[in-house]
Amino acid sequence: MPNKTNNSPLYNYLLAVVLIAFAALKFNDLFLPYFWDELGVYSQCAVYQYHHGISLMPASLPDYISRGHPLFLTVMNASIMKFFGTAVYVPHSLHLFIAILLLLAVYKYTTRYFNRLTGLVAVVILAAQPIFITQSIFLLPEVLLSLLMFYSLVSYFEKKYILFGLFASLAILTKESAVVLPVVVFSYSVLRWLVTRTGNDAFNPLNLLATFMPYIFFGGFLLIQKAQMGWYFFPYHINNTGFNVEQTWEKFADFFHFAFHRQGRFWWNSIFFTGAILALARNQLTKETLRSNILVLFIIFISGFLVFSSLSFFMERYVVVVIVFSSVIVAVAVVNVLQNKILIAICTALLAITALSHFESDKFNYDNDMSYRKEVQNLQAIVDSCATLSKGEELVYGNFPAYFALNFREGGYLKPDKPIKATMNLVDSVKYFITTSPGDNIRQDARFRDSLIVEIKTDYAESRIYYLHSK
Repeated sequence: MPNKTNNSPLYNYLLAVVLIAFAALKFNDLFLPYFWDELGVYSQCAVYQYHHGISLMPASLPDYISRGHPLFLTVMNASIMKFFGTAVYVPHSLHLFIAILLLLAVYKYTTRYFNRLTGLVAVVILAAQPIFITQSIFLLPEVLLSLLMFYSLVSYFEKKYILFGLFASLAILTKESAVVLPVVVFSYSVLRWLVTRTGNDAFNPLNLLATFMPYIFFGGFLLIQKAQMGWYFFPYHINNTGFNVEQTWEKFADFFHFAFHRQGRFWWNSIFFTGAILALARNQLTKETLRSNILVLFIIFISGFLVFSSLSFFMERYVVVVIVFSSVIVAVAVVNVLQNKILIAICTALLAITALSHFESDKFNYDNDMSYRKEVQNLQAIVDSCATLSKGEELVYGNFPAYFALNFREGGYLKPDKPIKATMNLVDSVKYFITTSPGDNIRQDARFRDSLIVEIKTDYAESRIYYLHSK
């Protein structure tokens, strides 16, 4: 175990510096328009409820934007909009606040179970991850889900079973992947009892009820969804979810590779193994470890979460949850292996610098790093250009995500002084067509041959306007 003497109040002040720097880094991004899935789904859900009523009921949203997901995230975003309006910086600020709460939670509980130095190292490592930096303001479930899952696991570890049930229920009403929580913690308790013959209180009927309470809430949501919408799960998602062993293994490998190799995290595996080997050499991996070390619970959770996630879509942002818990494990290993504050500081700085070297990329990378800003700024420029050309009179259409930038008033791209007459369908009266990267294969269509009139390029991001004069 790390040295319990590493608890100087100085680490609290250094934490404040890290959090202030993190908030300052993200401040300008609060005002950027929505991007990708937050533009096409999550922000539209919140704005729809802002206008039509806030509710957790499935029928409170059209299925084409709700996609059958639980609605705690939507209710939270719609509620903050009721107080402060629908400007993009309002929910972005809320999500930045949630990200900072998550960093504080990581510090608080890592400090409680280890020491302040380990807590600070964990926060620095996590705060430097490009995907966490990027996701920290998005109207997407991953950061909120990470916070709720983190509180769920620490609550269970501290035998606060009712609190676990509360946080896990909120997590499962945020995103379906939280269904792994009760299974994970119950498996942990069974393993602990088999090895140490301790932890019998976890099997108390009332504690078991609290442990599996999230399934009651999720089951109720699904029953209501079936009654109101006609299906338990969104049909499109069901068609893309399966139990094919080969495909599941491929997605598991992709998730694992992104979580523990991409964006400079290739050093994490070496640190994990070195820490485990030294723990064995120091006789630290004992029955007492299983009984009292929360890292065992974290490792079981990471394994279960990755397996469950591999049954559905592969999207890199899903592993934000894994990265949060892994940052704590890496921090514990760094402090335990090096045991010298100067070496620990150097190693932490190198891990952070390595991660930050992947802050941006030179290709379209969805919402995995900060290069998404190029796509947003490029799309904003082409929308402004189209507004000038069409003068708010001629009909405009676009591919995804320009489609939503043109038709979703609260998306952040449309300006009051530059109106656009947009349509939701490519009808014959369309005169201007906006296409953006990725996926600009529209030029192969005969209707668009020799009709390109504007092209804007920003590194990998490309946007074009076609004038459909043949219409």
